[in-house]
Amino acid sequence: MVDRIGRLSWLVLAGLWLGACDKTEDSIWVQFNATDDDMTVWVGDVPPEPSMACGDERSCTDLHSSIEGAVIGGADVEPNWGPVGTVHSVLVVVEDEWEDLVDRVTIAIDSERESGEFELDRDLANPGAWGLSLESMGQTDEVRVDAWVVRLWQAVPESDAPTDASSITTEASRRSGVVHVRAN
Repeated sequence: MVDRIGRLSWLVLAGLWLGACDKTEDSIWVQFNATDDDMTVWVGDVPPEPSMACGDERSCTDLHSSIEGAVIGGADVEPNWGPVGTVHSVLVVVEDEWEDLVDRVTIAIDSERESGEFELDRDLANPGAWGLSLESMGQTDEVRVDAWVVRLWQAVPESDAPTDASSITTEASRRSGVVHVRAN
């Protein structure tokens, strides 16, 4: 009986150790979607012209495969405008067919003020859904237009990685990024 408990304990510990291993630790991150899947956020007191495709308070985009051959999901940010201090909610949904291939999602913000890339959180109940809230920063009277680029990433073993360096980041370089916008 004691020997059986000892073996069972060892199996539990081994399972915990294997479960703690991150499959992305020695991986190369390859961008899974098109590099120009982006949305626009207006920062300031004047609302933009309403977008009929997304509604008055949202910016949205379809997410395309890396060579733009298929729509693989969608993304939106709400509200799509507001003065400095506005909290913008981002939702990215990857279609069921591709959700298992996407290991992380980021939003790269290109702004006149500053730029940064932010990791979205995966929805535990829907593995194809990712979200994050970001607060626009700046001077109280500032007016600008920010581009929010949606990036879907797949962890690929280094031996299988493509040679196009523009869509590849290593795990170490991902962890060393500097955040310039406050995430909520």
